[in-house]
Amino acid sequence: MNKYLSTLLTVIFNTHFAFAADQLPELLEKGELVAARKVVASELANSNKASRWNTLMRAAWLEDVVSEHRKAIEYSNQALEVAAQENDNFKTGRSLCWLGWAYSRLGLYDLALQFLDNAVELSSKKGQIEIPMVWGLATQEIGAIYFKQGDTNGALNKLQSTYKLASELGVDTGIAEGGTYLAEIYLEQGNFGKAESFATAALEKIDSAGPDIHGKAYIIASKIWLNKAKLDSIFHIQANKHIKSALDFCKRRKLPICQAEALILKSQTIPENNFNERHVLVAEAFEILANKESELRGLAEAELGRVYLENNDTKLAEFYIKNGIQVNKELFRKVDRAFLNKQLANLAEKNADSETQKKELVKTVDAALQSNLLPQALEAQIKLSEIHEKQGFYTASLQWSSDAQKTLQKIITENPTQQENPTYQNRLVTLEERSVVLSIHIKRDNSQL
Repeated sequence: MNKYLSTLLTVIFNTHFAFAADQLPELLEKGELVAARKVVASELANSNKASRWNTLMRAAWLEDVVSEHRKAIEYSNQALEVAAQENDNFKTGRSLCWLGWAYSRLGLYDLALQFLDNAVELSSKKGQIEIPMVWGLATQEIGAIYFKQGDTNGALNKLQSTYKLASELGVDTGIAEGGTYLAEIYLEQGNFGKAESFATAALEKIDSAGPDIHGKAYIIASKIWLNKAKLDSIFHIQANKHIKSALDFCKRRKLPICQAEALILKSQTIPENNFNERHVLVAEAFEILANKESELRGLAEAELGRVYLENNDTKLAEFYIKNGIQVNKELFRKVDRAFLNKQLANLAEKNADSETQKKELVKTVDAALQSNLLPQALEAQIKLSEIHEKQGFYTASLQWSSDAQKTLQKIITENPTQQENPTYQNRLVTLEERSVVLSIHIKRDNSQL
């Protein structure tokens, strides 16, 4: 690989520009957004034909970082016009990436993919990368969108290819950003080993990335520890520590979406019977996400419904859960379907409607398995087995228990680092014992016929 191409590849994933004596990083570190905008406004006012595109892209990057994506789109469109006038494929491709990035954060995934696909097409021919700085960023963001749309395998294919290239070339920004995306996917699949590995690598290289990616890396690390704490209370202290760090960072840097995610995570560390404290945290998060038109606003609304449900306020719970589902349908955001169906099942349980509960749990299993989100499928399968057993439907209960065993066994075998994890092993033993008991019930019933 020639030196010139290697140099180009080292900035494949860069989502910001480096300028001599650049004031923006320092201002953003201090959370001085007004001052940062003044710097960019001054640059725009004093830009000439040669610097106009760079300055517009800086303005777009700044607005994306602080989740003002509509403003970012305005600047990116202007940058795209300048690039088209200059007939510059590199600038055109990067402008398309910025537009894809911004539309994705608004949850407009299909529109985002149009811009990103155009960027990939522009930057490669017949499978050969011609403009790596465009191809890498576009491909990475396509992978991230695939995951949100429920295509986990497609997402991993894209993200692993870009992450591999970044690792081979020592591109710190690609390791940080791509590693954060991959950690999130593996966590949702129940693979703590890979999730922790990618999250750790991302945090080690995070200083090279923008503050928004820095915040996201903190959030993913917090999610990993929170999920571990749900399996074993010994991890609660670490989970709280990471969540506090994430929340403090996002508040200090004035990163609203990151702050909202941290607030929701913090709410999940508080006992369910402490409704007021949980409600304040989730309501604040929902307000932030709704005001910013975030792609996460539907999920946050359903999370608020869950808090009301835990407080036995079924009417408000139903209102927020169903609103959240409708928002996600409009966004075609499929990765949250299992979680949302689970909330409908919980609502039906509160209303003593076992048939609707079972129906929604089956949908939860289907949605989770389609996206290979095994932990969510496992919990729903176990719940279905328990419901059928209580109703005296032992054959159906045994089937769901067997399905749960298969799912748990898959989690264990696909994650070698967890094979000796007593929590998983104990759950597997419990499921096996349950199946034996159910089989005895079935034989007894058959003998009485």
